[in-house]
Amino acid sequence: MSLEFDRLGFHYYHDQQHYTQADIDRWLPIFQSLQTTWLTLSGSCSQVIPEFFLRELIEVNIKPIIHLEASIDELNVRSLRPLFASYADCGIQHIVLHDRPNMRAQWDPSSWSRGDLVERFLDHLIPLLEFQTEYGLKPIFPPLEPGGDYWDTAFLRTALGSLQRRGKGELLKNLTLGLYQWSYGKPLDWGSGGPETWTSAQPYNTPASSQDHRGFRINEWYSAICRDVVGTELPMLVLAGGISPQTEAGKTGLDPDLNAITEILEHVRCDELPSSLLNLALDPHTVAEGLRDRWEAIIEKPSPSKRIKDKVKKLFAAEDTSTTNSIHKKIITHYVLLPMTNQRNIAQDWVDVGPFALAVKPVVGFSVGEAQFAERVTIIGSETDIPAAIDDQLRNAGCDVNRFRMADASELLVMAAELASKNLTSGVVNV
Repeated sequence: MSLEFDRLGFHYYHDQQHYTQADIDRWLPIFQSLQTTWLTLSGSCSQVIPEFFLRELIEVNIKPIIHLEASIDELNVRSLRPLFASYADCGIQHIVLHDRPNMRAQWDPSSWSRGDLVERFLDHLIPLLEFQTEYGLKPIFPPLEPGGDYWDTAFLRTALGSLQRRGKGELLKNLTLGLYQWSYGKPLDWGSGGPETWTSAQPYNTPASSQDHRGFRINEWYSAICRDVVGTELPMLVLAGGISPQTEAGKTGLDPDLNAITEILEHVRCDELPSSLLNLALDPHTVAEGLRDRWEAIIEKPSPSKRIKDKVKKLFAAEDTSTTNSIHKKIITHYVLLPMTNQRNIAQDWVDVGPFALAVKPVVGFSVGEAQFAERVTIIGSETDIPAAIDDQLRNAGCDVNRFRMADASELLVMAAELASKNLTSGVVNV
């Protein structure tokens, strides 16, 4: 099973009424047939989820995520002690406290209207997260509502900055971010590249010409905030995701957007999830029944290695093509564009690209401006490293553009070198 499907999960019912033996007997075979490895469970402060239910999940390597969707004033160390002890004894590691603290409904009206909302939330949350670690539980920052009454990216940035100022380095080191990952019916690449690409998008204001984080690529925006504030990316746990929130208690039947859910899985199969995402929990969980019928077709989609091979063949196919009309005169045959970013190990990139460069003899560099003067451009890096908008910019300049992610590098280079040995060209055109 490929890495991306090692992280497939679902959000179970949004209530505490479906934890019977009959429920586990019905749903467990369905989840197993889809190779499910995560399951978000709605919990409460008044009673624990039955031990037998949790143990049956764990025995088949499904990791439960217990979400206590309590309002801000409901949770305290005293009320959580028996819950933590019980769940830790079952082998639970992931308990998420609170839900969408950037929404007015989660607060007492008088508390919401007072200043320093994020600071006051941290005053409450930090002791609970540190208490979790005493039981061997993972400290998880609760998921925020994308957008929200208090803009979520501003809330997250303020919270991480405050944890830094308070000297909570150890907590930050072990912190995981809870996440809701919805497409809201937008294209799955909406917001790709994060704030580095969509610089005009600001809290509470997304210009009509821009895109923002309220889409399936929300993790890229959160990762950018983490890098900027903490200096490194934090792992993220998707409690629920898919097309749009489905939170009606007791909802049954197939999601009417089953085709769109399938598209998400096909997208994941082809492009893979970023390593910072620990999972992808689809909601509602009832789509699992429909997906089971489509599963074989989904997992038989072209693997990354086949995609690489197809790209390499296209890249080095012997074609007699005329130079594309462009305002940029083509003085370079082939340009390899590498990411210039502090988030990558550039020295390692050169180790990976070296064999390719020796075989193909392109011009290798970091300048989009230079690349526009090339007939052919090979971009090496993900859309996070080099935004997808660069592809369009180069194509508009008349370049033949291909992209390979660094995760593909080892197999790419072996095949590229083999094919390039038959098509050796120098990088600079004789003019």
